[in-house]
Amino acid sequence: MSVYNWPLMKNSISLWDRFQLAKFVLTSDKFTQGENVEGFENEWSKWLGCKYSLFVTSGSTANFLLVASIIEEYGLVGGAFMVFIYLVFLYRCIRIFKRCPFAFGAFLALGLSFTLVIQALANMAVTVNLFPVTGVTLPLVSMGGSSFIFTCLAIGIILSVARNVEQLEGKNKEEQTNIAVA
Repeated sequence: MSVYNWPLMKNSISLWDRFQLAKFVLTSDKFTQGENVEGFENEWSKWLGCKYSLFVTSGSTANFLLVASIIEEYGLVGGAFMVFIYLVFLYRCIRIFKRCPFAFGAFLALGLSFTLVIQALANMAVTVNLFPVTGVTLPLVSMGGSSFIFTCLAIGIILSVARNVEQLEGKNKEEQTNIAVA
């Protein structure tokens, strides 16, 4: 078997091209179609009924700005509401944990809920500069492909554990009423 040495790419960028690129970067204040994008964002913001809207191609940029934009738009009440929603989610999962008769399901629901809440709190802490940038999304709020899929999967597992707890409690109540009647 012979070894082929094929260069994947040759250096085709000349010195003149590099100078032109550097000149563009130094003299241009925007790298997009400046006025067109800004005009579209302003119209989109008016239609949405908010002050600002950003169109970015990087999910991480949009994810880090979400909590800050919610706090800017709705104030401290909006930020506190975001924290409150995640804490209610954690409280409900702790109730599932306490009611679940099987250790595996109980700890599975508790572990997944803590994972999601810690992820949310880490994202919020990054937004307000308490933690260094981590790159995690805000569960159920931020855009993100694989993160959103696994968040939905985790919530589905938690709901499955909750459904099994409800079914077991329903059977136990039926048995107790049958015993009481007999």
